[in-house]
Amino acid sequence: MEEQILRYYLKIISYLFNLGISEIIVTNGFFGSTIYSKEKGRTVIPPFIPKKVVDTTGCGDTYTAIYAFARYKQYSIYHAGLVASAGSGIKTEKTGLLTKSFTKIKFRVNS
Repeated sequence: MEEQILRYYLKIISYLFNLGISEIIVTNGFFGSTIYSKEKGRTVIPPFIPKKVVDTTGCGDTYTAIYAFARYKQYSIYHAGLVASAGSGIKTEKTGLLTKSFTKIKFRVNS
């Protein structure tokens, strides 16, 4: 059954690539994320485990915004995903908007 689901999943990704989309992000919460790139293939991003979970609302949006910004700044797929994972993990630690700067998020990734 799982193999059948995986084949279907990969078929959808192939379909999206054929439409002209070059990168597809699949977030999986505490299981990290996977980024599929037409150019680079599959990249697995580890999860960023927050110190505490207070609010998960908007974490996917946070991930996407940070990822897009990092790619704009010429980060590799892996490093953009890592910073995005950290930013969305940090976002879960309090209610409301993410208030950490991109620089502070990068520092937290490196600690």
